[in-house]
Amino acid sequence: MFGGQKVFLLDVFIIITGAYVSSITMIIVALSIEALANSYMEFNKEIEENIKSGKLQTNAALLEEIEGSLIEYLRLADVVYRCFGAAISMTFMNGLIVHSSAQFALRVYGENMNLLQMSVYMGWALLGFVTTAAPLNRHRTFYKVVIFLMMLLAFCQYLLLYTRLYEG
Repeated sequence: MFGGQKVFLLDVFIIITGAYVSSITMIIVALSIEALANSYMEFNKEIEENIKSGKLQTNAALLEEIEGSLIEYLRLADVVYRCFGAAISMTFMNGLIVHSSAQFALRVYGENMNLLQMSVYMGWALLGFVTTAAPLNRHRTFYKVVIFLMMLLAFCQYLLLYTRLYEG
């Protein structure tokens, strides 16, 4: 069987087990980041309600409480990204390598490929692109919202200070 190579079955088992563990790890990473982002979006909605009601511009204690919560969210995000940073980096690099290899094969050997081979390499190129871009999108969105909220809180602090100076 398999040309007398008994190690082949062990190799297949290792590859399938590695793929299973990697996929479970990436699912856990995606769910953790999604939960963090959803919780942060709820936090942003509460802040928007406070801004619309005018509480944030006049209440220094509420502003300090929101800043404390923002710091806790940033610490939680730091813990999540530190725990899963290696998995995210590996996924990004693996996606980049798969995409580059598939593009190379399509460009160099594309003229000699049949339709099935070409569709397999196009699928690999697409998969490589998705695994390169997808892990970075949620992080970018999360930090973009965090930076906007920090600027908004700085503006509210400015308004609070301005009202205290010129009213008092």
